[in-house]
Formats: sequence, C-alpha cells, structure tokens
Amino acid sequence: TSTSARGGSAARAALAGMLMSFAAAGGAAAQDGSLADVVKVDILPGWRQADGQHIAGLRIRMAEGWKTYWRVPGESGIPPQIAPDNSTNLAAVEMMWPRPKTFDIGGFRSIGYSGEVILPLAVTAAQSGGDIALRARVDLGVCEDICLPVSVDVVALLPAAAAAPDPAIAAAMKKQPPLAGETTRDSLSCAVEPIEGGLRVTAAMQVPGQGGEEMAIFELADPTVWIESGALSRDGARVTAAADFFPVSGSDYPLEGEDIRITLLGSDGALDVRGCPLATSG
Repeated sequence: TSTSARGGSAARAALAGMLMSFAAAGGAAAQDGSLADVVKVDILPGWRQADGQHIAGLRIRMAEGWKTYWRVPGESGIPPQIAPDNSTNLAAVEMMWPRPKTFDIGGFRSIGYSGEVILPLAVTAAQSGGDIALRARVDLGVCEDICLPVSVDVVALLPAAAAAPDPAIAAAMKKQPPLAGETTRDSLSCAVEPIEGGLRVTAAMQVPGQGGEEMAIFELADPTVWIESGALSRDGARVTAAADFFPVSGSDYPLEGEDIRITLLGSDGALDVRGCPLATSG
C-alpha cells in the first residue's frame, strides 16, 4: 500500500501497477467465474469458542504454479482482503496469517502462498449468542507468468451452536509466526535517521536463526506509509535489519516505536516482533 515512494520503490510500484493493468481483463473475468480453474475461494464455517468469538477460515485453492500473497506482498502484489459489508450480526473480522514463503514472480521478490492456504478469521458477533451470516467480497492477487486481480463473493452461515474445532483451521492458526520471546524483546532497539523523503529505521536484536537466507519485513498499521525493507545481517545471535519509511509528510512523520512490527522470516521459521524502542540519530 503506497501513497509516497522514492527511487527504486517508485519504479517497482509503477511496474506493479502496469502488471495489474495488463491483467485487468483477467480480473474482470474472475468475477464471472471464468478463472475457476485458476483459483477457488470459499469460507470454512468453523466453530464458536466459549468466549463467544467465532473462528472461521478463508480457504484459497490455486492451480499448480499459481501463488497469492501474504499481508505484506513484497515488492509487488495484492494480498487477500475481505470486505464483509453485507453481513448480518457481524461486528468485526480479523484475518490471521500463517507463515508464508518467498517467491520470485516476474523478477520481483514476493511473499505469499501456493497450492492451498487457509487464512483463519476471528469473527465477532454484534449480538452474542446469535448466528452470523457472513456475506463478503474477497479481493486478492494471483500470479503465475502474469498477475491477475481477482474479486470473489463469498457467503457462509457461522452458527452459534456448539461445534468441534475444524482441524484444518486449527492447524493454520498454529502456523502463525510466534511472538518474540523475552530475550529478543529485551535486546531490541531501533535507530531512526532522516533520509530524503522519509526515515530510515535500523533494528538490532538478539534472535535465533530462522533458517536459510533470512529477511526482515517491517510494517506499520498506517496505510499511507510506503515501507521498503532492506538488507539483513547476522552475527551469531545478533541481527541487524533496516527499512526505509516514506510517509506523505516525509521525515517529519511522527513515528512511534510501539507502532512498528517486524517479522523475521526464514526457510524454517518466522518470528513476530511487536514494537521497537526508538533512538534518534543523524
């Protein structure tokens, strides 16, 4: 998601836009079902928990060779998004994200899933104890040799009646990157310095290796900030990783350390780091 980018970020954003424009006809076709052999999307109804929250699943099944995206797609792409505006007895839906993989799609490094993926949904009823009629539009991008934007309408009844947990959804929930432990949190710091058009954040932490060529993905909840994650280096258990933040307001952006989220992703595992104490330099 970007409203401001500089240098290589701008070029990548422009090329990603061209890819999606090139595939616009394919996206329109997806709405009338002619891409059913490429991707199928539905809702697993799941179960109601003792605390009243309902756990469901957004299931995405793709043909061989096709991929979709994680919540941070990498250098280009459209992550799955759900818009449940026409639902009944619905207060909120929160999507959960199993650990993704990295891919090279059209020369871009992307982060996402292939084959079949279930994205668990934590669904809150407006009136506890009642059924939820989930009616939603799901938007996502799928890629093989080309990338296609897809829009699908899904409908599911999420019953309040007791039901056993769905093993497939439960397994997907367990694949979420775990939160960083006390040792990592205590060692964590982020140095901030102004750069042209934004801010550079350099994080340092003590963290176990996640396997293979690791990468650190930086996030903010603010969708108006383009973030370009950079190089990661490791010296034993110590990791240093940087990212450039390009907000609309440039280097005057009021960045708060508690708003920074970093996912350390490797071939064997991942770690979710929430918040990073800030130190200013430069």
